Amino acid sequence: MEAKYLSVRVVQGEPTIMGTMGYGQPVHSESLHALPFAAPAPAHFHLPSFNLLQNPFDPRTERALDGLGDLGVQAEVYRLRRVAHQRLEVLHRRVALQEETRQQCQRWEDLYALEESVDREEEAVKERLKAAQVFLRMDAHTTLDREPGEVPSTASYFQMTGRRAKHDSRAYPDSGRPGGSTGATLISTARSRRPIRPCGYCGDELHYMYDCPFPHRHCDQLVCRVKSRHAHYLPRTACPYHRLRSACARLTPQEEDEALQDLVGEEYLD
Repeated sequence: MEAKYLSVRVVQGEPTIMGTMGYGQPVHSESLHALPFAAPAPAHFHLPSFNLLQNPFDPRTERALDGLGDLGVQAEVYRLRRVAHQRLEVLHRRVALQEETRQQCQRWEDLYALEESVDREEEAVKERLKAAQVFLRMDAHTTLDREPGEVPSTASYFQMTGRRAKHDSRAYPDSGRPGGSTGATLISTARSRRPIRPCGYCGDELHYMYDCPFPHRHCDQLVCRVKSRHAHYLPRTACPYHRLRSACARLTPQEEDEALQDLVGEEYLD
């Protein structure tokens, strides 16, 4: 590069020489490097360590560089001193990476320990359940002695779910035990005797009032005329009064699910 005017600057950390032929002329630039020196060294000359050039506070070295006046050599010395700082940064990053690796290994060890603990807990739980013979004891509650697809009766609903079936609680609210009142069972023992007067619900002379299959025939939207202890007391399916009240109230998802279970139970009882 030929130029009348020269300038040396550090551009993005790199010593750079810039030159131009004058004002308004193009400016050329290139990295500044030391050129080879072909003079032979004396036999008694001892080559010192490059650490001598890396110390920027050695006055003898600084005077020698200034007296030499070689910009390329000064640029290379600048790079050599910069390397020392870069090595220190590399060392710091290495230490940080080693710490991250140690923490990562520790997290993996903790994960493996947690996984083994979960496996041991699972095995312990299974062993305790096996010792308690849970499947043998549950078999009586899960096996249905009916046709495939049929639901269990409301009498066993409490044993399987821990709560009374909603059908029983509505049909027999006076009952003191799960499975409904015993009133329907007790009065049904009189079915062998012929009625002495017509049924008060439907007028039929072949059955008693407590055996009437359609007791809600005279119910309306204002009142329900059937006692809750009646064997065929079906408020939500056969009674206009209870159907109207149920339509005005919005059920929650859980109540809808329980109502569906009760409806299936009512179909089974019918």
